[in-house]
Amino acid sequence: MESLSLSSSQFQCDTCNKTFSSKYTLKTHLEKNKKCIMSRGGEIKSDFVCKSCNHISMKRGDFHAHLSNCSKYIIDTDRKIYQEKIEEYCILLREKQEYITILEDKLKKYEKKCEDEKIEKNIANITNTNITNTNITNTNTNIMNIDHVPGEMNTGKRFGLPDGSRYRDL
Repeated sequence: MESLSLSSSQFQCDTCNKTFSSKYTLKTHLEKNKKCIMSRGGEIKSDFVCKSCNHISMKRGDFHAHLSNCSKYIIDTDRKIYQEKIEEYCILLREKQEYITILEDKLKKYEKKCEDEKIEKNIANITNTNITNTNITNTNTNIMNIDHVPGEMNTGKRFGLPDGSRYRDL
């Protein structure tokens, strides 16, 4: 350990000439002061390394102070937060798209059902119209056939008309 004792209560660093009141503080200085370690050609070892800019802090407090001011760390942290939010929103979006697909399928089935019901209703209307037309045709045919009935059978007396006419005027 490099130190120079100035007096019984003062200890000095040979690298930077700082003085300390105890051997312990001088020892801590020699182990933790990056400038002194680098001047002596030593390797800086620390648990407090910024992952964004590789800044090395020797003390926890210095490390946290660095993180609060490190723009790269702030950007990286924000990027990570935003990336997580984007991933959450992508999951939500996929779920919404799947739900929309389900609803679209239900809509297609409903539209098909409505179309089928419309076709059935049209068929029923056509059938009713055909029945009505058939009844009218049968009635007209019956009236036309009356014209060919001979004599009194061709008059309204047969049908209960008092004047003997074939048709009642409305």
